[in-house]
Amino acid sequence: MLYPLLALALERMGAQTTTIGVMATVGSIATLAITPVIPRLMQRVGTLPLLVGSVVVAIACTLLFNAWPEVWVWFPLRFVNSAALILLFVVSEIWINQLAEDHNRGRVLGVYVTCFSAGGAAGPALLFAVGTDGWLPYVVTAAVMGLSALPLLFARDVVPRFDHAPSMGFGYFLAAAPIAGLAALAYGAVETSVLHLLPVYAVRNAYSAESAAFLLSLYGLGNVILQLPIGWLSDRVDRRRLLLGCAAMGAVGGIALPNLIEQPGLLEPLLVLWGGVVVGMYTIGLSMLSERFRGPDLAAANSAFIFLYGIGMLTGPTMAGVAMDVWDPHGLGGVVAVIFGLYVLVGGWFLLRDSRSGGTGDPVR
Repeated sequence: MLYPLLALALERMGAQTTTIGVMATVGSIATLAITPVIPRLMQRVGTLPLLVGSVVVAIACTLLFNAWPEVWVWFPLRFVNSAALILLFVVSEIWINQLAEDHNRGRVLGVYVTCFSAGGAAGPALLFAVGTDGWLPYVVTAAVMGLSALPLLFARDVVPRFDHAPSMGFGYFLAAAPIAGLAALAYGAVETSVLHLLPVYAVRNAYSAESAAFLLSLYGLGNVILQLPIGWLSDRVDRRRLLLGCAAMGAVGGIALPNLIEQPGLLEPLLVLWGGVVVGMYTIGLSMLSERFRGPDLAAANSAFIFLYGIGMLTGPTMAGVAMDVWDPHGLGGVVAVIFGLYVLVGGWFLLRDSRSGGTGDPVR
């Protein structure tokens, strides 16, 4: 709810498009700033206080946006708000990852990503229902955040505790599971590019604004409905090969997009499948982390995973935007194909290396 609300509010305040775009990157910068310290915060503050504190800070920032409508104030507010939400996001994810067991890991994380994607789809719809003027949308957004904290009142006996620091430095986890880490980087770059630029691409191909938004909804539908099947499959096959398969399908989708954008009836199922396999890379990557790491090491690995995701968020839309200017309008599909194609090549090399060295991906304790 909050981010489209802020973009629309900035537009009404007379902010330039560049300013709105820079405001959006603040969230990525906050992600890169906060994720390296999350394992230490979980150790020193505790999981439950960190979650509750994140909700309180996010609510306060949300209300302050409307109470203090000055662009120069909104930049630090956006940074603090994004950091709080990233804390909430990552700590919750670590908790879920810690609870997943070997036999159901993919399905548990499939449920999690399904809920996350459904929230992403429901937020803008709720914003459409309550409007974007006055206090109401900010109060409703804050109330939804507050509701998310209520289950924590009943979770004190099951919340994970991390009493010691990770066994290795943050950078170690960026390299310890490269196939999973690069999946986060590729997913962040592609997902953010598609969410920002697919409507623009459709409009440049003579779609109306409403039809362009509908295409994005179809892409989001695939995010929601395909995560449970992908999670189920990841519990039964080699997750590394499944990741490479999803990336290959994502690359094929990027190649096919320029040919299908003018083919109603064929484009819609492509977008649903495309959305599912792209987000499936996130689901499978998380499963690989909880397969390999435990305890504080899992917290550090999960934070490193989100750090790479944040780098992808920061760089992907810029590359896709430049590509759309160079190859107007089909650069979006080209960039997606290149990102996923490179992932398949690099990930395939790591898989081949592990196979030759006898690596099995056994858990790192």
